[in-house]
Amino acid sequence: MLEALDRLYVQEKFFSFVPNVALDHRNRLSDSILTYNAAVRSHQSYLDAVASAEVEGTEAPVVEGEDPALLRATAENELANIVRNAERFISWSDLQASAYDSQTLIEPFLESEQSDREAFTQVVSSTGWSWDRDVVLDELERVSDIGVALADHVLSRVYQFENNVEEARSYADLALRNCA
Repeated sequence: MLEALDRLYVQEKFFSFVPNVALDHRNRLSDSILTYNAAVRSHQSYLDAVASAEVEGTEAPVVEGEDPALLRATAENELANIVRNAERFISWSDLQASAYDSQTLIEPFLESEQSDREAFTQVVSSTGWSWDRDVVLDELERVSDIGVALADHVLSRVYQFENNVEEARSYADLALRNCA
C-alpha cells in the first residue's frame, strides 16, 4: 500500500505539472499559426503581384526585404516543429497517465482489505483495544527526539498519509540523518 501511495504522490505532482506545459504548447502553437498565416498571405500577395505583372506584360515586382517564399517555408517548418513537439508531449503524457492508473495500483489492496479489516475488527473487539492516535504520535515524537530513525520514518509515513507534506519531509530528513 505504501508503494501505491508513493506512486500516486508522484502522479499527483505529474498531473499538476501537465496543464502548465500544455498551456505553453498551446500558446506557442497559436503564435506559430499566426506567423504562418501572415507568411502565407504575404507570399500569396507577392504571387498575385507577379501574376498581375505577367498579365499586364510588365516587369515582375522586386522582392523587398526577405523573400516571401522563404518566410513561408521558415514559418511552415517552425509550425511543423511545434506541432511535432506538442504531439510528443501528448504521447508522453498519455504514457505517464497509463503507467499510473490508480485503480490498477490500488485494486489488489482493496480486494484483500475487507477480509483483513474483518479479522482485525474481530480480534480488537474481543480485547477492547482501540488506537489512540495522539498518544501514539506523542510517544513516537519522544522516541524521535532521542534519535531513533525508525520513529522518524514512521512519523514521516503517518504525515504523508495525512497529506501533511512539510511534516513528512522534515521527519524523512531526520530519519536519513539518524541512519547515517
